[in-house]
Amino acid sequence: MSYSDPVMAICYDFDGTLAPGNMQEHDFFPDLKITPKDFWKESNDLAKEHEADPILVYMKLMLDKARLSGKVRISKSAFRKYGRSVDFSEVSKAGSTISMITPRKKGSGSSTT
Repeated sequence: MSYSDPVMAICYDFDGTLAPGNMQEHDFFPDLKITPKDFWKESNDLAKEHEADPILVYMKLMLDKARLSGKVRISKSAFRKYGRSVDFSEVSKAGSTISMITPRKKGSGSSTT
């Protein structure tokens, strides 16, 4: 089976367990020349106005602002660039524990280590 559009899966740290703060505040917002305070106010206002889910609203707003900027791209290479700027070591300093998911071997009990 072939696809005409690119297929992409996104892993996103919604609850701040992988990196400190909101990941988009590290490079994405600065690239758009917007402050986190202004972005979150606009996003929250839109969610309230449209009685919509706040997470879906801010994700769409990020896409809209990137497209309107004409400079910020939403692509695999852009995600890699943004991911390199996030300090994941802060998680271990905060004492969080993250389990790695590994394939389950036939007859084994757990799928995490």
